[in-house]
Amino acid sequence: MKLWFKVAFASTALVLITLVAVGGLLFFAEKRHLLSNQLEQQKDSINNFAQVCVESAAEQNDIILINYVLSLSKAPGFRYAYFLDSQGKFVAHNDPAKLGQVTPDSRARATNVTEFVKQTIVDNVEEVMTPVVYQGKKIGVAVVGYDQNYFKKQVDETVRATVKRFSYVSLIANIFGILGSIIFARGVTKPLAELTKATQEIGKGELGHRIPINGQDEIGALGKSFNDMAQKLEQLDQMKNDFVSSVSHELRSPLTALKGFLQMFQMGLTGPMNDMQKENLTLMLQCTDRLGRFVNNILDVAKLEAGMMDFTIQPLDPRAVAAEITALFQPQATSEKIRVYLEAPQTVSNVQADSDKLRQVFTNLVNNAMKFTPEGGEIKIWIKEELKTVKMGVSDTGVGIPANELPKLFNKFEQVKATKEKAKGHGTGLGLTIVKQIVEGLGGKIGVESVMGKGTTFYFVLNKSTEKELAASNA
Repeated sequence: MKLWFKVAFASTALVLITLVAVGGLLFFAEKRHLLSNQLEQQKDSINNFAQVCVESAAEQNDIILINYVLSLSKAPGFRYAYFLDSQGKFVAHNDPAKLGQVTPDSRARATNVTEFVKQTIVDNVEEVMTPVVYQGKKIGVAVVGYDQNYFKKQVDETVRATVKRFSYVSLIANIFGILGSIIFARGVTKPLAELTKATQEIGKGELGHRIPINGQDEIGALGKSFNDMAQKLEQLDQMKNDFVSSVSHELRSPLTALKGFLQMFQMGLTGPMNDMQKENLTLMLQCTDRLGRFVNNILDVAKLEAGMMDFTIQPLDPRAVAAEITALFQPQATSEKIRVYLEAPQTVSNVQADSDKLRQVFTNLVNNAMKFTPEGGEIKIWIKEELKTVKMGVSDTGVGIPANELPKLFNKFEQVKATKEKAKGHGTGLGLTIVKQIVEGLGGKIGVESVMGKGTTFYFVLNKSTEKELAASNA
């Protein structure tokens, strides 16, 4: 999962959770506010009713009270209203049939109400009642009943309308939040993606790669530090290449002279030698050859990395080169009791390659296979036709290479520790590096497959020559 998606998802989830939490708080707060307002309105209504009761008692005019009760009956959600005197008699009631009646319940209710305002719920009716005091004496109780379902419905409808409006706003906010999160995440992770890509390029050896710096924040500082590091690595690599190239050139001349003198001794031009001297001289020549190959490999790597290796690319028959290399290694293979053979069609399409460099590729691969193939083993040089390319390779029945070591095989001076002790002879660790860079210099690709205990296959592909290229080479 991409980092920008994780950041965007987390930001969107945070916005969504915040909106849900705010919506929940708003729902409960709105409902509580509506219920509180409803209660306050009921209290105001009952207090006004009590005041009218006091005025009616002062004027000894029940008509005022009865008319007020009838006016209350027009209010939304109204169920009933009445005034009980201290004897429990209905002095006023919205139902004229109950006027003057006395009931035990009414009398008890009138006697027990001592709070200024009291709310009770009886049979889905919210009753609000308050004592009526005149000249310091409680003369009765005023009661107003409201339909509980009506007010509940009013509250629910108001809350639903509020929630609906909030949902629309939340939806719009969430859409903008998602877009903003994606833009924000892209903005934050894009420099990191560029940094990751640049790190991969540096890992591939592209030390000249740099990343653009577009800000002065922490990410910008990280990018600047990366560029500074890459520049220093490039400088160190150049210093190393210059040093290796210089040292290699300085070594080549005395090595050539040393080998010449040793050959003179071997040929007896300086006088006769005994058997021990001849044996020691042979060992010195072998060491000189080995050192010479190492110096040549270092020079080849330095030239390839510096882009100074010359390639003469032209149409070439790869089968002829492979057959030549097969014949070249037959004497060594026979002495080590290893079978080396070529497996290829009788005719193979020409490829765009440099004949000397292609020989070097096959030579290095076969030489590498010889080191790790035991007595009685086989080394196969093979060629296969493909649609636009020709695939070639060297397969052996040697010790194999661990899977975790395969990606490192083409690195400079890299040698597999698990199989190094099983090798016949010592290498420089540069042969496969040279092979890879030559193949890529020819416009091809190289790969490796291996199974421990069964063998290894190095393969590479080169582009076929086009008719135009063939015609140009024959002109």
